[in-house]
Amino acid sequence: MSFLAEAMKHTKNRNKINNIIIICAAVSSKKQMKMLIPKFGTSSMSGLASDSINPKAGNIPKSSLSYNCIQVNTITLDSLIEKSKIDQNDIALIKIDVERMEADVLMSGKSTLLKGHPPILFEANSLELLFETKKVLDELGYNHYEKISERDYIAKKKS
Repeated sequence: MSFLAEAMKHTKNRNKINNIIIICAAVSSKKQMKMLIPKFGTSSMSGLASDSINPKAGNIPKSSLSYNCIQVNTITLDSLIEKSKIDQNDIALIKIDVERMEADVLMSGKSTLLKGHPPILFEANSLELLFETKKVLDELGYNHYEKISERDYIAKKKS
C-alpha cells in the first residue's frame, strides 16, 4: 500500500471517521495494463503512467531508468467499485488525483458515473487538461464545475 493511502487511513482512524473508504489502486480504462509508478520518496514521474511503457519490451524511456519504480497492474474504476462491493448509491464523492490521466480514469468508471453522478473532485494542472477532463465529464452528464483551489475542481450534475 502506498505511503499516502496509509497516511489517509491513519488520519481516518485517528479522527474516527467511518463513512469514508480509502482504496489504493492503479486505475485505468485499460484492464490489466502494466504501469510504472515511483516509490515513495523518489522524484515525480508525472506522465510516466502509460501503456506505451512496457518493461518486457524494453521500451522504458531512458529518462525514467534512474527512478526507483514499482510495476503494478491496473483496474477500471467500474471494476474496482464492483470488486470492493461498494453500492453505487452510497458514493457521495470520488476524488481523483492521477497526474494527467483524469479523462482515462473517468472513462473507466462510465457505468458508475452515469448511474449516480457522484460529485467528482479532480486536479487539473493546465487549461488543456481541464478542458480534456471537462469534455469527458460533460459526456457523462456533468454540467456544473466549481474551482476550489488553484488546481482543484469539483464537478457535479445539477438538474
